[in-house]
Amino acid sequence: MTERPMTRAEAMSLAEEKRLVEQGYEFLDEKRVILAGEIMTRLADWRRLETRQEAALAAAREALGAEIRRIGFEAVQFRPTSLQAQDPKVIPVRFLGARLLALSPNGRDTSNTPGDANVEDGAVATAFAHLHAVLADMALVLANLYRLADEYQRTERRAKALENVLIPEIVADLKRIEAQLEANEMEDAIRVRIAAG
Repeated sequence: MTERPMTRAEAMSLAEEKRLVEQGYEFLDEKRVILAGEIMTRLADWRRLETRQEAALAAAREALGAEIRRIGFEAVQFRPTSLQAQDPKVIPVRFLGARLLALSPNGRDTSNTPGDANVEDGAVATAFAHLHAVLADMALVLANLYRLADEYQRTERRAKALENVLIPEIVADLKRIEAQLEANEMEDAIRVRIAAG
């Protein structure tokens, strides 16, 4: 704690500093609420993607099993496919200080979509391309959840530091200065009375 001069100007400066710090705390508190809401939204997205992933995984297993029954394991294992799964194209975006990722406007490269698969690729390649797309979306949501959680923790630490350390220190300093100023005024009043007396 720094030693402050016991003056009226210092008391006014401290009162202004307290007001600004309290505004900063209110901003951080509001930011926490917004970040928590965004995290809850992203968790709901995650749950929807989990459902899609389970369905896509079941479809991929079913298609692979059917293809193995149709042409045999070795034929499936060594047959090349013209259909390649496409990674999403992502761009960085900012959300209240957090560096998130979003699909770029053109999203995924659709030049090699499941509809372009040749007859030999069939349902297996299509099913696994769909599963890959769902897993890529899940990875994007998960990365953003971790980044939002990190930003929330940083904001929480800052808000708690203001609430539990800085604001109480300023209030204590302000009370001490005001008490000293009041004591000085009483002392001056007594001196005036004695001098007039």
